[in-house]
Amino acid sequence: DTLQFRTPDKEIYKTEYALLSEEECDNMFDQAKYLVNTEEKNSYLKLTSVEAKRQFLADFWKKRDTDISTEINEFKDEYMKRLGYVNSTYSSRFHKGYNTDMGRVYLTYGPPDQIERYPNESELRPYEIWVYDSIEGGVYFIFGDITGFSKYELLSSNKRGELRDDNWARRIKMVK
Repeated sequence: DTLQFRTPDKEIYKTEYALLSEEECDNMFDQAKYLVNTEEKNSYLKLTSVEAKRQFLADFWKKRDTDISTEINEFKDEYMKRLGYVNSTYSSRFHKGYNTDMGRVYLTYGPPDQIERYPNESELRPYEIWVYDSIEGGVYFIFGDITGFSKYELLSSNKRGELRDDNWARRIKMVK
């Protein structure tokens, strides 16, 4: 249960993590899954006590703090604001907003610089194009409502490491 960035054990009781239940720890870790690297994921999954999970989360967020001179963890606050937004905007009866493609992209890259919405194109299912001007010289993400239940799936992107399908438009054509 050792991590590279450790808050002294006695200090954990002065933090917001001190009273988290194991379920709350697991939920917080799941909500941060887009920030977690493989080593961190493996470490967390090996933890067997709620105390170790609390310690992990304290260290996890502390090492991402963008301004350690303040009491506030600005990075965590911004991420939690995004999380609240995606959960209120992209959740459905079946999925939390952070578990959707749009939620993942928003949490990972922030709000897009531009959104093009196409809700009522003739013979096409609804789709959206999100543009990020400051990433890799400009990238886009195309989401489509393939099922017709307002669950937009990532169809294509030109962002390195993301799904790319140059024939994405065929997936949003209405079949007659």
